[in-house]
Amino acid sequence: MWTTFDGSSAYDVDSTGSVTFHVGQPAEGELGTPRPYSVGRDDGLSALLLVCFVSLIVVMATTRRIASRQLKEFFFPSAADDHGGQQHATPPLLFLATINCVMMGVCSFIYADSHVAGLFTVSSSLAVTAIFFGLFVVYFALKWLVYNIVNGILFGGKKSLQWQQAYLFLVAMEGVLMLPLVLMVVFLGLSVEKAFYYFIFVLILNKTLAFYKSRSIFFRQKILFLQNILYFCALEVMPLFAFGGIWLLLTQFLIVNY
Repeated sequence: MWTTFDGSSAYDVDSTGSVTFHVGQPAEGELGTPRPYSVGRDDGLSALLLVCFVSLIVVMATTRRIASRQLKEFFFPSAADDHGGQQHATPPLLFLATINCVMMGVCSFIYADSHVAGLFTVSSSLAVTAIFFGLFVVYFALKWLVYNIVNGILFGGKKSLQWQQAYLFLVAMEGVLMLPLVLMVVFLGLSVEKAFYYFIFVLILNKTLAFYKSRSIFFRQKILFLQNILYFCALEVMPLFAFGGIWLLLTQFLIVNY
């Protein structure tokens, strides 16, 4: 007698040729259908987000006075210079700006994984996130450098320093707003489509505040409103569209094309 497997059924054949079927007994070692990838089951991303969340809570708790002063200074700037306060505020703001780059990297991975056909050339989700993270770090650093050069030449060191602090504050607060979104997508199953609307809202809010702050620092006179629009388009809108094109090129590079 011998036993033969056929798909999900097995049957025995004895020496007389009679066949006995055993339906529903899968072949030994047969592979099942793999579960589709889900960011909620990705241990690496989950650990990264939990570390970012705990770090954000600790930083906000230990620097709440600095954050409150920075928020007040953003909308109601004081006439007196406060270089000491700005120096104390820079490290936590830089840390929150780094959190923002991490959140943007995670969002980029999730969006690309959901909407771009194909597999990533890099197998690890953390590695793909790290690549996107590096792209955002370069983007914000280059903008910081261009702002310093342009503002230093056109408006002088004092106003350039004010904008540096305001720009860093905007990037940091963007990270604070993006973290809850990423947590809801990963752990609560929020759809990518709904998350995209929240992201657009945060982006528009960020650019609106940047426009307001650039006007309050550099173009307070009403007759300079057109100059403010040109300044904003040249240093905010155009870099954003250029970055979007670079992001798409990088995504296509990371996707396996069949």
